[in-house]
Amino acid sequence: MVDPRDRRERSPLGGLLTVATLQVFALIVTYVAWLWNHLGVDGRCETWCDTGQIAQANALYLGVAGLSFVLTIIAGVISHRTRRDLMWVPLVGAALIVAGYFLATAVLNSATGG
Repeated sequence: MVDPRDRRERSPLGGLLTVATLQVFALIVTYVAWLWNHLGVDGRCETWCDTGQIAQANALYLGVAGLSFVLTIIAGVISHRTRRDLMWVPLVGAALIVAGYFLATAVLNSATGG
């Protein structure tokens, strides 16, 4: 028989990292779509394209994606130290990546007339 005092507490960090794979998957899918949008810009863009707004769209998408991963890393540290279950943070991060993609795509389309 196993003494209950001998059991180790499991860290919820493993669950958080598992859910973070969804965040990585969301980034990969939206990044491929983002590159596909940029390939289409060449055909739409004439001399009237707003290159500053295109740069802002790039910064928006990459900034939101980067922020979501920073939040997940912070949640991983907090989860490991406090033994709290913070598996919802990568899910919110994946949603932020998708929302950032759609916002950045709207900015890109307005910059290129697409």
